[in-house]
Amino acid sequence: MSSSSLNIDIPKPANYIKEVMVIVQSASKNPTLSKYIRTTDLKPYQTNTHDPYATAYLKVNDLPLTFVIGDGKEYHSEKVTYLNQPLKQNSSYIVFLRFFESQDSYYSTEWSNDVKTLAKPPAPVILKIISTGLKTYTISWFQPPLPDQQTVVMRYHAIYRVSNGPSETLNVSKEMTSIVIDVEFDKQYTFEIQVVTEAERSDVTSESWFSHSAPLEPAKKTDDGYTVKLRKPQGVRKIKTVALVLLLSKSSNFPAPEELNVQKSPPADDKTDNVAFIASEFNITEFQSDTVEISLRESRSSGRRKKRAVEVYTLAPNATYRTAQLDTDESGNRIWSYWSESFTFLKAGDNGGDDNKGGGTDNVDNGDPDKRNDGGNGEGSPFAAVGASVGVAVIIVASILAVIFFRRRTNKRSKDKEIVLNENYYEMRGIDSGDGEDNVVPDDDLPNGNNDMIYSNGIGDIDEKAHPPVPMEEFEHYVSELKVDSNYEFQREYDDLPKNTRTSWEVAKRPFNKKKNRYGNIATYDHCRVVLSGDENKDYINASYIDGIKSNSYIATQGPTKLTVNDMWRMVWEQHSYSIVMVTSLVELNRPKCEKYWPDKGSKKYGDIEVTLMKTEEFAYHVTHTLQLKKDGEEREVRHYYFHSWPDHGVPKYPTQLLAFRRHYRTHHMEQSGPIVVHCSAGVGRTGVFLAIDTILDKFEKGVINSIDVFGQVCAMRERRMHMVQTLEQYIFVHEAILETILCGMNEVDSIKLEKEIEILAEINACGMTGFQKKFKRLGEVSTNLSPDECIAGSLDENYHKNRNKDVLPGLSWKELLHRHTKPSAKHNQRLLATGSFAEIIHHCLVE
Repeated sequence: MSSSSLNIDIPKPANYIKEVMVIVQSASKNPTLSKYIRTTDLKPYQTNTHDPYATAYLKVNDLPLTFVIGDGKEYHSEKVTYLNQPLKQNSSYIVFLRFFESQDSYYSTEWSNDVKTLAKPPAPVILKIISTGLKTYTISWFQPPLPDQQTVVMRYHAIYRVSNGPSETLNVSKEMTSIVIDVEFDKQYTFEIQVVTEAERSDVTSESWFSHSAPLEPAKKTDDGYTVKLRKPQGVRKIKTVALVLLLSKSSNFPAPEELNVQKSPPADDKTDNVAFIASEFNITEFQSDTVEISLRESRSSGRRKKRAVEVYTLAPNATYRTAQLDTDESGNRIWSYWSESFTFLKAGDNGGDDNKGGGTDNVDNGDPDKRNDGGNGEGSPFAAVGASVGVAVIIVASILAVIFFRRRTNKRSKDKEIVLNENYYEMRGIDSGDGEDNVVPDDDLPNGNNDMIYSNGIGDIDEKAHPPVPMEEFEHYVSELKVDSNYEFQREYDDLPKNTRTSWEVAKRPFNKKKNRYGNIATYDHCRVVLSGDENKDYINASYIDGIKSNSYIATQGPTKLTVNDMWRMVWEQHSYSIVMVTSLVELNRPKCEKYWPDKGSKKYGDIEVTLMKTEEFAYHVTHTLQLKKDGEEREVRHYYFHSWPDHGVPKYPTQLLAFRRHYRTHHMEQSGPIVVHCSAGVGRTGVFLAIDTILDKFEKGVINSIDVFGQVCAMRERRMHMVQTLEQYIFVHEAILETILCGMNEVDSIKLEKEIEILAEINACGMTGFQKKFKRLGEVSTNLSPDECIAGSLDENYHKNRNKDVLPGLSWKELLHRHTKPSAKHNQRLLATGSFAEIIHHCLVE
């Protein structure tokens, strides 16, 4: 038995029987009795397995004791070829046998009991591929739980190979969740792994990466610091930028480059261990030779050299560093060198330095007698010493004043720029909260894309230690603390989020790409944008890769415009995406939010991709479309999850609806597909909310994390796409959604399981409570009370007498309005208690 086959035992037939037919059908409560099914009606192949079909026609002499249904073989009679077609995984079937003496003389068994195929075991999820040595990498994975019928993992089957080279097969025991492999410098490797159970193997999980290049040459000591040489990248990869990364590391146990959150500037505290920052960054076009030499000193030079052949950056006294080269290609992929040997920068006059570890400026006697003595007595003049000390002090004070003056000027400019951008930004009144393109920032106001800070706090300035991950068991208390004093702590934490990075968005600013941005101030960063096939005039789409449990798990994008609908489908096709999540309506408050990009029925061409609507499933809060994509003869199936219940303003009152929607999409999403495409209108507000919730819960549900880090997750997303989680209200909503999941779990029940669920909830636990009572108590803890403002209509004098219970008033968002009255007060009804007959009101509620 497997996920596509079933084994049946065939009883020995009577001696006069010559042939046996095997008939299969999907399980049904009331199948047609086998004796009433005519042989001539049985097809040799059946797409719709809810109808019975013949899967094999066997000679008695060829009859096995056990027959495998669904093995894919063909069986031939005199006139017909029967295909023993594979069965669907995790599906129930019934079987009967027909024994033939002749074509017209036969007898049949009854239908068998339901027999279920196995669910295919889920493939392992590759979590990390990181360098753990000069020429070694460690690959770790996570095995999702197996289906109920499969309880035993036998082993893992893994393969790794270098590009255009031989592969090596690895038999990995079931207890292992990681493996160490040997690599060569600067090669592309592919790792594949599948789980092997008692029944069968899972699909293959595959991931490719480039191994790091050789370490940079050791830093060379100079009179006032060190020099490091960067190498011009070679090979077929289209490298865009090259950066020198310094690692502050006091110990020999330094982290893998891939695991580091590289800062944009040196840390304020040089005592911190294992902190990496970019010392200098170049565009590939700036390499005039095979190397660029960078000078590292204690203080910055006053100006930049025109060709940037030499850069001067800060070294902290007595700090130990390692260097690495970080290349970034046009798709945003990072290629590291391994860490170099360490060096320690010793400030001038410090003791204990030598040629290997010493640095900075040494106190060296230069041998000039005119400068060594005063009046020829061989001793330094005390007045000269005092003068020198005073001179040094004056220089230091002047330097400090200059730095303070410069920073104030810079802060003032940053403030001014921040105010201007915020005015433009708030003019939109929330990109995703109801307003359309009429009020957005015009394209000319798109940020310049240089390395200047646009807001006062960028990624490199954020101290994430101030907002560390919260253990799951403490999360409820943590959220309640943030809500004290009208969300005061929530506001402070939200204000600490980075407003922008120093990352380039040059591609989005190009004239032929500006018109592809739905909103003028929502652009894509160059290093993580999704690059479409074709030349530079056609490769841009306003979409960004976002990390999840794996790198680039998601694509966050804007709602398509008329101009970019075809690009949307190009991206879905090229990225092999099989799930699209949409969290905006097409029109909100009479303003266009997203161009419709799927057909209402039948097929429609979008460029060279044909999209066909196969099925529409409507649920309480969302719609799921099953779409077939066809291009160049190849067909794929894509599911489109459309959440249409987000209010025009703000966020949903409760996260329950969105969590149910998420569960529905997660149930059907194929883990082995390409990135999950998520969009709202701008692709930052609601999209950021959904991605933050989905990423954290996905990691939590798969046992990858046991603490909650909303702040860190939003920071990580904002490194990839600007403005993710756009408002304080949305930031709070993310916390509430995660908290509800932790406290309440998921409460949707499949209709076929409802009876069993009721039995379980009716049971009394050790505390003397039923499951119903426990859930109802928890519901009261997570539900918020309606404010007086939300119940204002029911509190009016002219309506108060219509309330049966004076303590139970309807909220404005839910109360029914009776439109046949003209006075506002006359429109109030307490659900049914209003002027007019009971039947009229029932009819009104149903129609509305």
